[in-house]
Amino acid sequence: MVFPAGLNATNAPCKIDGGKRFLDKGQTDLDETFQCIARVGAVSNYFSWTMEGMLAAVGPELNGPGGCNEGFLRDDALLMVTLVAPEGDYWSEGNPTSWANGVIDAKGGDPSSVVMYFIGDGECPHYDWPCLMTKKFPYHLIVDNVEGDYAAGFEDAAGLVD
Repeated sequence: MVFPAGLNATNAPCKIDGGKRFLDKGQTDLDETFQCIARVGAVSNYFSWTMEGMLAAVGPELNGPGGCNEGFLRDDALLMVTLVAPEGDYWSEGNPTSWANGVIDAKGGDPSSVVMYFIGDGECPHYDWPCLMTKKFPYHLIVDNVEGDYAAGFEDAAGLVD
């Protein structure tokens, strides 16, 4: 996310170092930049394909040579997935297990090389499949989308692994 646009979104370019489309630990003003990209807006979209988007972001087409996410998946780095899904995802193909397996496969089969940070319904009801998928990872953090300041949760999630 480089330019979140819409009602209650950042509505400005987010300054990500190196012209990348993802953050890494060396990012200048990490908290501020994360707040920028996390403010994706407040307009409800029942037809949301959050999980398919997540799988595409870690898929070979975008991460291969010349792909817009080239360099995103690295053997020597943890993958931190931040999901903003306050209303669940009722349209993406698959289920919590298949989505988790897709991310784990992208990281070479190692679930401990992934940190999941979920911003949504903090109670994680049984019908909230993205939240249930988040719980399939040994390192995960679930925060309620009404929190407002997601940077603190981002730091907490990043701190789950030494």
